[in-house]
Amino acid sequence: MQPIVASDVFTEKHLRVLEFASLFDGEFSIDWLQELTGERASIIFAALEFGTKQRWLYRNNLVNFSFIDGSEQEKLARSLPREIRTDLHNKIADLLIRNLPESPDRIHRTARHLLHISNDYNGCQLLIENGIHHRRHFRDEEARLFYEKALDDLRNLRDPASNSLFIEAALEYCKVSTDSDNPNRVIAIIGEAIARAESTSDMDAVAFLEMHLGKSEWLRSHYRQALDHFRHGWEMIRTRNDPGIQKSATIFGMFYNYWSGRYREVVQSYETLVPDVEDQFPKGRMPLLAALTAGVCLGHTGLYSQAMGMLHAIRVHGRTIGNLSVASLAGVTLGYLLLEVNRPEDAITCIQGSWDEAEKSKSYYARLGGLALLAYAYHLVNDHKKAVDCLKEYIDLGRRCGMTVKYTAVGLAICQAIEDGEFPRIPGMSLEEEIKYSMESGNYLLSGVAHRHLALQLRHAGQPCSEVLRELDKSVVDLEICGHSIEIANSKIETAREYIRAGNEKKAIEIAGPAARLLHSFNEHLVPDDIRPLVKNLRNGESLLEEILRLGHELPIIRDYRELSNRIISTVNRITGAERGAIFVLENGRTDKIVLKAAKNLTAEDIDLATFQDSMKLITETTRTGEGKIMEFNGNNQPLRSESENTIQSCICVPLKIRNTVKGVLYHDNRLFRSAFKKSDLEILNYFASQAAIAMDNAEAWQTLRKLYKQQQLEKEHYEREYLETIHFDDFVGKSPAIRNVFAQAEQVAQTSTTVLILGETGVGKELVARFIHRHSDRAEKPFIRVHCSALPESLISSELFGHEKGAYTGATSKQIGRFELADGGTIFLDEIGDISMDVQVRLLRVLQSKEFERVGGHETLRSDFRLLAATNRDLEREVKNGRFRRDLFYRLNVFPINVSPLRDRQEDTPLLACYFLNLYANKCNKDVAVIPREEMEKLLSYDWPGNVRELENVIERGVILSKGKVYRVPELNGGRTQQYDQTLTLRDNERNHILRVLTKTRGKVTGPGGAAGILDIHPNTLFSRMKKLGISKKANYVSGST
Repeated sequence: MQPIVASDVFTEKHLRVLEFASLFDGEFSIDWLQELTGERASIIFAALEFGTKQRWLYRNNLVNFSFIDGSEQEKLARSLPREIRTDLHNKIADLLIRNLPESPDRIHRTARHLLHISNDYNGCQLLIENGIHHRRHFRDEEARLFYEKALDDLRNLRDPASNSLFIEAALEYCKVSTDSDNPNRVIAIIGEAIARAESTSDMDAVAFLEMHLGKSEWLRSHYRQALDHFRHGWEMIRTRNDPGIQKSATIFGMFYNYWSGRYREVVQSYETLVPDVEDQFPKGRMPLLAALTAGVCLGHTGLYSQAMGMLHAIRVHGRTIGNLSVASLAGVTLGYLLLEVNRPEDAITCIQGSWDEAEKSKSYYARLGGLALLAYAYHLVNDHKKAVDCLKEYIDLGRRCGMTVKYTAVGLAICQAIEDGEFPRIPGMSLEEEIKYSMESGNYLLSGVAHRHLALQLRHAGQPCSEVLRELDKSVVDLEICGHSIEIANSKIETAREYIRAGNEKKAIEIAGPAARLLHSFNEHLVPDDIRPLVKNLRNGESLLEEILRLGHELPIIRDYRELSNRIISTVNRITGAERGAIFVLENGRTDKIVLKAAKNLTAEDIDLATFQDSMKLITETTRTGEGKIMEFNGNNQPLRSESENTIQSCICVPLKIRNTVKGVLYHDNRLFRSAFKKSDLEILNYFASQAAIAMDNAEAWQTLRKLYKQQQLEKEHYEREYLETIHFDDFVGKSPAIRNVFAQAEQVAQTSTTVLILGETGVGKELVARFIHRHSDRAEKPFIRVHCSALPESLISSELFGHEKGAYTGATSKQIGRFELADGGTIFLDEIGDISMDVQVRLLRVLQSKEFERVGGHETLRSDFRLLAATNRDLEREVKNGRFRRDLFYRLNVFPINVSPLRDRQEDTPLLACYFLNLYANKCNKDVAVIPREEMEKLLSYDWPGNVRELENVIERGVILSKGKVYRVPELNGGRTQQYDQTLTLRDNERNHILRVLTKTRGKVTGPGGAAGILDIHPNTLFSRMKKLGISKKANYVSGST
C-alpha cells in the first residue's frame, strides 16, 4: 500500500478527515465528522469520496459511510499521535451516546472507544454492560477485555457507588475467568473486590467472591485453600432465605461437592433443581456448566448410559448456541466416562472430536483434562509414543497457563503404570508424590484411590495383610462418601485379593461377588480374570431380579411423587443400560391423550421431534394392547458417531397397570448404542412396572390428601394473609445524587429499630423507601403491614389500627385483629400519617411509648413488638404550629427523617424511569414499543411532573397503549401545557431547575455553539459560577435516556 501524499486535490485537511474517520468502529455519518473536525462539509465530502474511490470506504447511504479496508483503516489510525487518538476516542464515545438510540449496538460501539480512555463511573458501567453482552454470547475472551478495563479504571474511584460497581464487575469477571491464562490476576481482582465488599458490609458479595476465589485456587490445584475459601463463603450464605441467593448458592454447592469428590451430593442437588419434565435443554434454570457437572457425577454414581446421553445433549446444545467452551468440555467429559467403563478407543475418538472446539474457545480446562485422559487412553491401547507425547504436552501446557487439572485419578493410574514398568518414566511424575498430593487434596475420590495405590505399594513391599487391609478400608470409606461406583468396586476387588493372600477365600468371595457383578453390568472386561472364578451369576436375570425385588419393597414407602418417579426412571436406566427414560400417563383414562409425566434426559421438545415418532407409536400401541415390547435396530452395539443426530438406536416400553387397567407406560431408550435391551429386561420390567404403578397411585393419593390439608391451612390463614404484603422492591430506578442519598440513609437506619419519618410529595415513592428499610432490617422475614391512613374513614381507623371485639359497635359481628397486632415482630408502615385525627393521635402516642394497646370494645391490654415507619406529604412542623398535629407525637416520629425529593428536582432520573416503565408496560401490553426518540424524551424532561413518579408511570403506560410501531410517542401532558415553573418554589429553586433543563437539552454542553451558556444568553464563566452556587455538578451525566 502506497503512503498517502497530499496534493493540490488531496490536502492535509482531507487526510485529517480520513484519519479521524478511521477511529470509528462501524458506520459513521458526515455530521459526526463535521462535529469532530470542524471542517466544512465540502472538505469532508471530498475526503470521503477519495476514500470511496480508493476502495477503503463504502457509502451506505447519502450521509453514512464505513471502512471496508481494515488494514488501511488501522494505518490511518496509527498515523495520529497517541494523545490526539485518546482525545478523539473520548469525543466519539460522547458523540455515539448522544446520537445512537438505546440498543446493544450503541453500548458495543461506544465501549470500543472507552477501551482507549480513562473512564468515570458511567463509562465503567457501560464497559461492564458490554462485557455482559459478550459473555451471554459466549465470547469470554472479549468479555474479559471489557471487564478488565472497567476494573482498572474503577481502581481510581473509591466512593460507595464505585465500590459497588467494582464488586459487580469482579463477580461478572469471575464468570468468564475459568479459562483465563493468568489465574494470579483473577485471584488479585477477587481479593480487591472482597476488601471493598467488606468495607461496605456487603456480605452477600463477600460470600460469592470467596466461592469464586475457591474456584480459582482449585484451577491452580491449591485444593485445600480452594475448599477453605468455598467453605467460608458457603457458611456465610447458606442460611439466607432469599430464593435467588439460595439458588446460586445451591449451584455453587454442586461445584463445591464436585471439587470435594462428593458425587452423590451433586446428584441430589441436581435432582432438587430440575423439574420432572423439561421444556427444552438446558435443564430448567440450571447453567450449562452446572448441568455438565451433574452429568459426569451421574456417571460416577453408576448411571453411565443416562450420564452419557446427558453429556451428548449438552455437547450438541453447546455447539448449537455457539458455546464451544462447554461443548468441548462436554466432549472431553464424555470421553472420561467412556474411559471409566473401559472403552479407550471410543474415549480417544470422543476427545479428539472435541479438540478443535477446545482450541477455538481457548478452553485450557478442557485441553488439560483431555490431554491427561488421552495419555492414559493411549496407554491402554498400547500406543505408548502418543501416550508420552500427550502427557508431556499436558505438563507443558499446565506450566504455561498456571493450571493443573486433576479432577480425575488418571495421574495415579499413570504413575502406577510407571512403577509397574508398563509406562515410560516421565520427569516430574512420581507415584509417591502423587499419593501424598491426592491424600492432602481434600477430594474424596483422589484420597480414596490414593489409599488403594498405597495399599498396592505395601503389598508389593511384602507388608502384613493387616496393614494392606487397613489402607484398603480407608479407600472404601472415602470412596463410599464420594459415591464413585466403579472405584468402590475396584477397591473391594483389591480387598478380595488381599483376603485370598491371607488365606480367607470365603471372605474374598463375599466381598468380590457384588463388586464384580457391578463392574460386569458396565462392561464385562472391567472384571479381572483372576476374580471371575470367585463369582457366579455375573449378570443374569437372577441378579437383576434381586435388585427389582429390593426396590419393590422400597417404593411403597416413598410418598413424594416426584422422588418416586425419579427413583423409578433412574433405577431402570441403571439396570438396563438405558440412556433416557420417561413415564407417560393416560390423561383422565383416555387412550388418545398420552402425557409426559416425568423424564430423565428426555424433554417435552424431544418428543415432538420426527426421530421420536416411532417411539411414540410404540408407546401408543403399548397403552392399547397392555403388552410390553422392545424396538431394536440392525447393527452391532457400536457407539453413535454422528453427534448432530438424535436417532434412537433401541428402546423398550412396558405398561403401568392397576387392576388390569393400563394407566400409562414406562419408556426407556438409548441413542448411543444399538441393541441395548434384552428379552430378560422386558420380562423383569413387566413385573416391576406393576409394582411401580401401585406405588405411583399411592403417592398421588397421598399428594391429594396433602393438598386438601394445605388448602384448609390456607383458608385458616386467609385473614392474616390479606394484610401481609409480598411485593419486594430490591431494584430501584434512579442515579441522581438525591435518590442515592435517600437509599444511603435508608441503608444506614435499616439495621436499627429507630422510628423513621419519610417525607415527600405524593407519588415520589415513599412506600418503596419503607419497604427497602424493612427488607434490609433484621425483621425482613416478619410481616410488613401497610396502613393508608387517609384512605380509612374516621369512624373505622381506630378499629383498623387496634382491632375490635365482637359487638364493639353496630356491624362488628366478629372479632378483628388490628394492624398493630399483625405487625408483631415485623414492621408497620403508616402512610399519610398527617391525615389522622387528634383522637387517634392520642392513642397512637401511647402505643409508640409503651407498645401496648386495647382493641376497640375490649379490656385486655395487648403488646406488640413492632418497628414503626411513617410517611406524609404534609409539612408536619407547620401542622404542629397550626394546632392540627400533636407536638409530642411529631417528636416521637421525627427521630430519623428521610426526605424524598420530587421528580422535578432530580431530572437525571426521568430518562431512566421512562425507559424502565416503557419496557415494563410494553411487555405487559404485548406491544413492540422499544424506543423513546430524543424529541419525545425532551417533552418528558420539560414537564414538571406534579404527580411525580406515579404520574410518569401513568403517562408511559398510556403512551404505550396509544403508540403505534416501535417508537414511543408522549401523550398529551396536562391538557397540552407544560409547567416550566412552580410558583410555590423560591426564585433560587426555579433558577436551578431552569439551568438543569437547559443542561439536559444540551447534553451537558456549556460552551460553544449550541451550549447552555448561549441558550441562556450569559457568559460561560457566569454560568459556571451560578452552577457552583446552586450545587449543579459539571461532571453529571445529562444525556437523555442514558443508562
